[in-house]
Formats: sequence, structure tokens, C-alpha cells
Amino acid sequence: MISTIYLVMAMVPTIAIAELGLRGKVSIYFLGLLSPNTAGIIAATVSIWLINLILPAAMGSILLLGVKIFKEK
Repeated sequence: MISTIYLVMAMVPTIAIAELGLRGKVSIYFLGLLSPNTAGIIAATVSIWLINLILPAAMGSILLLGVKIFKEK
């Protein structure tokens, strides 16, 4: 089911913020066939989204801010 979710998400054009809602809907649709635990499906979807998009963006921003401060001194 995970590969099916990735296939559907690759075919549907979205922007990063809207992708979270769409990914949740697609995940509930496909994984809902296997488990009625929608809260768990949404929690897993959001945590994977955070790990894959938000965490690297935050770390990169902190790194670039640190480089900018270091160059000013």
C-alpha cells in the first residue's frame, strides 16, 4: 500500500503545504482498507512529512544562518 500511495502522490501535482492534506487523504483511502485506525494513519503521515521536509529545511536554515553570522565577524 505504501508504494501505491507514493505512486499516487507522484502523479498528482501539489505544493508542499497542500501536500500534507492530500497525502493524508490518500493514506487514509489506501491504508484504511487494511486498518480502521485513522488517527494512527494521520499521525504516521504527518510525522513522515515533518521528518522529510520540515526537519531538513530547519536544519539548513540554521546552518545558513550560522554561516552568515560567521562571515560577518
